[in-house]
Amino acid sequence: QKIKLVWGARFENFNLNLNSSDGLNNKTYTRKYNNLLPSIAASYALNEKTNLRANYAKTVSRPEFREIAPFAFFDFTNSAVIQGYDSLTQAEINNFDLRYELFPDKGEIFSVSVFYKNFKNPIEQNFFSTGAGSQTRSFLNSDNGTLVGVETEFRKSLGFINSKNIFKDLNVFGNFALMQSKVKYTYNNVVSQRPMQGQSNYIANLGLSYKNTKYNFATTLVYNNIGPRIVLVGNDLFPNVWEKSRNLIDWQISKEINKKLELSLGINDLLNAKFIQFQNTDNTSKFTNKSILFVQSTSGTRVGFTARYKLQ
Repeated sequence: QKIKLVWGARFENFNLNLNSSDGLNNKTYTRKYNNLLPSIAASYALNEKTNLRANYAKTVSRPEFREIAPFAFFDFTNSAVIQGYDSLTQAEINNFDLRYELFPDKGEIFSVSVFYKNFKNPIEQNFFSTGAGSQTRSFLNSDNGTLVGVETEFRKSLGFINSKNIFKDLNVFGNFALMQSKVKYTYNNVVSQRPMQGQSNYIANLGLSYKNTKYNFATTLVYNNIGPRIVLVGNDLFPNVWEKSRNLIDWQISKEINKKLELSLGINDLLNAKFIQFQNTDNTSKFTNKSILFVQSTSGTRVGFTARYKLQ
């Protein structure tokens, strides 16, 4: 009675035919995949408030049209040429995780989990220069990769401090994860290793929410930070491009005027944090005064106002 098991498998047949022309010759690219994707989820109830869960699933990541189509177009946002790579193949991922979860009270949770992912032919974005400061972005399949990590999640009411004043309507929540990724890839017949493109080594989210049902008022303040990550894979001539970690704070306020009208105000990126991409000649992830600045910008603090009215 304490054990629950959900298992199954999905079979996918995927055919892709891409017709293109270079102005002189017509070309056809064909991809055919048959994938059996099993999954299993097991849970064990240690007691009424505590569970232990274990999961496994196999998934795939297939190239998108722009990633595989053999033509180039100019991306004005990044001032770069994007070019597809017609030899891309799908990536296969085996996902494992083990999770301990505790539900102290209604709406509250505390959990700790460990996870592991194994990648075959992961798809990553790379770049190279064609001279005169220009850059072309394309895509590649690395040989294989792994990701291992630990994560904790919590949501707790602050009513235990004082159940008769503002604390009873306050909740603190968040999740934190530490990860390590490794990708093996071959360049000029040399096998090397680096972190996976797009994968940070940590993620941190922390929030505080207040909801007063008497006055139909709610507000939420959220903090987010992710570790440095590779955004573009380089090579022996051009170092990897890294994205610097930055602090983000968002704030949302909502008020229900009556049963039909609700007003809300959202403020994103209160700190207007700088968006920085950089390179290091030694391919390390730390941003210093010796780093080569690749991109620096700010998107500005964004404010949005919304009014919702129910006709019935």
